[in-house]
Amino acid sequence: LKELVAAGTIDQAAADKIQAYITEQEAVRKAELEKLQGMTAEQRRAYFERKKTEAVTKQDLLSAVVEKGILTQQQADAIRSKQQADQQAKMQESIKASLNQLVTSNTITADQSAKVLEYVAKQQAARAAEMVKVKAMTQEERDAYFKANPPSKSCDLAQLVTDKVLTQE
Repeated sequence: LKELVAAGTIDQAAADKIQAYITEQEAVRKAELEKLQGMTAEQRRAYFERKKTEAVTKQDLLSAVVEKGILTQQQADAIRSKQQADQQAKMQESIKASLNQLVTSNTITADQSAKVLEYVAKQQAARAAEMVKVKAMTQEERDAYFKANPPSKSCDLAQLVTDKVLTQE
């Protein structure tokens, strides 16, 4: 939250309200856990069976604070975008570090490393575009989309070879 305030994405009052909401939710979860710990195994089983039938929609933190009026949708979208960009940057750094080790050990060349980085960046961009598309779908459309387009379960290294980014050697 401090970074968001420093960047001007949110003000300190909003950060304080978000922190208060987080604290409140943690207290609710803690009370629920304590309640469960006081139950017998049979009572817990019955409790979870009841919970399954309740129409509970889980909400991420940003959606919840928008719904509560703590943030605007625009602020939440800006935070989400920053989080995604930070996550992608961390992933890129991790990949670069791994590739640098492979180059140093002469397992791959610097040129192959650059090709892998370019390939990964393209894959990340494609996934981001797909997520935007999927987010705009209804739940039924999403279910149909993922049934028709199941996520790839192939090994990323195998895909790099298939796409001729790396050779089998």
